[in-house]
Amino acid sequence: MIYLLLIFSSLLQAEVPLYWTSAFSIEERHEFYKDNEIIASPKNAWQVLFGVVYPDSRLNLHKDCVLYRVPGDELGMLKIKKISQSQSCESILFNDGDVTWKEIKSLQFSTANHTIQLNMTMPKYKAESWNVKLVNLSQKKPPHTELSSAEYKSPKMILLAPGTELAKFAPKFKLKDGDLCHKVSDDCIAEASNCGDCSNGWYEAPNGCMTGPKYCGSQECGKKNATACRRGMKFQRSVKKFGCRDGDISFAYCSPGLRMQCIGTEAWCR
Repeated sequence: MIYLLLIFSSLLQAEVPLYWTSAFSIEERHEFYKDNEIIASPKNAWQVLFGVVYPDSRLNLHKDCVLYRVPGDELGMLKIKKISQSQSCESILFNDGDVTWKEIKSLQFSTANHTIQLNMTMPKYKAESWNVKLVNLSQKKPPHTELSSAEYKSPKMILLAPGTELAKFAPKFKLKDGDLCHKVSDDCIAEASNCGDCSNGWYEAPNGCMTGPKYCGSQECGKKNATACRRGMKFQRSVKKFGCRDGDISFAYCSPGLRMQCIGTEAWCR
């Protein structure tokens, strides 16, 4: 009984950013962390959990980056850093936070159902919990599963006028499968994308940059003679460059039995 009282008495409500209730969107959510799953890797590494985009009193957009150092040799740390909406949370991964929580033993979070939930445990039976309902978060209607992205945006049938017959409309695509539709230079400078002109979608060739070059067509990554699959961008205590040219190809992977091969700065599976 005394043990339970100690637990309940140490359950603290964290300083929840209540202004998040007016958030417009959640950005840069970590692609590999599942909702309400305890984050245990990569140890000792700073990770972007998610960014919250919200307006100020003048309707200017800002973004709060929620960053977490996964426990390893030391206990974990959580920090929130306010930046402009146009910035990337990855760019301030190692900056000091505006607010910081230290000595975190475990952390789990969720951004599902228009709610931000976050639970932390600390030594001596202490715990903190957030629960923020995002009342302004927009809901997007998902496209029909049998339609491609091009068909969803460009209907095949249009009504010309009352009393006329339906006329078939076929969008004209300027690029064919295999054409480069989004160029990214060796030093990670991305040009404007025209992948919307691809008739059968597009796929990415990871090259160590945050965004790799894209080609028209449909291709399953990690298969033989296909592009390698991208891992989440992983940074340790110091900023680390990734890329085929630098000899470090840990940013991508292939299916078992295949080896990764660099073609220029792009990673492919052979």
